[in-house]
This record gives sequence, structure tokens and C-alpha cells, in this order.
Amino acid sequence: MGFRLEEDAEGKLVVEPSFLDGASYALSLVYALQQIQLPRRGCRELHVVLAGAAAKSEERVLRETAYFGEVAVLLPATVAVTLHFVGPEISESMGSGDALRVAEGCTARLYRSGIGDFIRQNAALFDPAASTVSVTFNGGFGSGNDSLAKEFVGDVCDLVDTGIPCVFTQANDYSDLAGETAIMRALGAKYILAPQGNPFQAVSCFVQGTDRERQCRGQAFMYAVRGCDRAGPRPAVGELMKAAKRAQI
Repeated sequence: MGFRLEEDAEGKLVVEPSFLDGASYALSLVYALQQIQLPRRGCRELHVVLAGAAAKSEERVLRETAYFGEVAVLLPATVAVTLHFVGPEISESMGSGDALRVAEGCTARLYRSGIGDFIRQNAALFDPAASTVSVTFNGGFGSGNDSLAKEFVGDVCDLVDTGIPCVFTQANDYSDLAGETAIMRALGAKYILAPQGNPFQAVSCFVQGTDRERQCRGQAFMYAVRGCDRAGPRPAVGELMKAAKRAQI
């Protein structure tokens, strides 16, 4: 770490929690890929869609740090990785889709777009036979927050219905994880990684009110699904939101 962080006057490294919070994104991504055994043997190109990315979080980590370059370091050198940052909250100046070099073997593209529109405009990328995986960091769509859910639940349904592996992380288990798993159950989503704690979660911790058991920490939990197994049409967004609210602990 001495090559990456400056030492203080006494020659010691000072590591702020925010440093590790930023690193949590890339490390959580690689950890999830390892758990679901991606990329497959012989794969030469991997596309990672960061669904719901925003200027203040994922984009900022990309612009101001080299953390996402760790993806190329930790994955096989023979795999070329493209990170697609997709979300309506990507900054307008960055959201053109132009290629940005992250590290040797790793490229980023940013799109100011809803995920549903992005899927429709890039159908080949979401072919189940393609080497594509989506990752949503702290989407919050299971939290019971109506405004957030209305914006994102439909996009999440579109993602799951593509049949590609979809990884989701949550900041807590009593609200976000509980609500999301209720939504996935209603969708008939098939788990390829059961809900579990993430060893590479963020360091900064937020407590709601005075209840210290109600803690939020970025990337604290994760799970992954691939495709659905349900009879009948997809439940309406309103029904999925109700299911999430009923599941709140």
C-alpha cells in the first residue's frame, strides 16, 4: 500500500474509511464473479453492466480512483473486460457511451439511460449466450420506498427476464434484502448465488435513528439470479412493491 497512499509525518499510512468504501465496489464485483464462476474457461471477453450506476457513486469511483482497474488485475489476463455504467443519474457530460481506458485489458463505457431502454438498444449484449453479467450496487428497490421502487423495479424485472446472470448487493438485511428477495420470489427468479453476507462490504456504517441494530453499510449483502421459472405473466410493479413492503422486518 505504500505505493498508493502517502505516508504521514511519522511515516505511517493513514487509511480513511472512504478509501476502503470505494474499493468495495470493485472487490465486491470480483468476489461475486468468483462465486458464480464467471468468466467461464475459454472466455475472451466479458461485459459487466453496472445497472443503476450514478454520478455520485459508481461513476465517481471510476473518475477519481483506480479501483475499478483492480477488476482487470484480479480476473484472468486473457479476458478483456468492458464495464458498462448505465443509469439515468450518470452525469450528462460522461454519458455518451465513449470508451474509456480503465487499465490494461479493462474498458469502461458510461450511458445516461434507464436500464430498460439500454436493454432494448443493445439486444445482442443481453443474449443469454453472450458473456454478459449485470451488477446492481445497493439498488434499494426492495426498501419499500415508493418513489425509488417505481423508478427501478420495472428495470430490474427487465434485467432478470433477459436470462443473463444478475448480481444485486444491499446495504442492510432488514429492509433492502428482505424486500428484494420477496420481489425475486414473486418473479420466480432462479438463484445462482443464495443471499449472503459480503466479506468485501464498505467500511462506513450508517445507523437509522437510535436503533443501533438498524445499520446500513454499502454492499453488506449480495445474491445473484439467472432467469425465471414462473407460470403466467410477470407481476405488475404495484404487486411487487406490495410484496416488498410485506417482507420488511
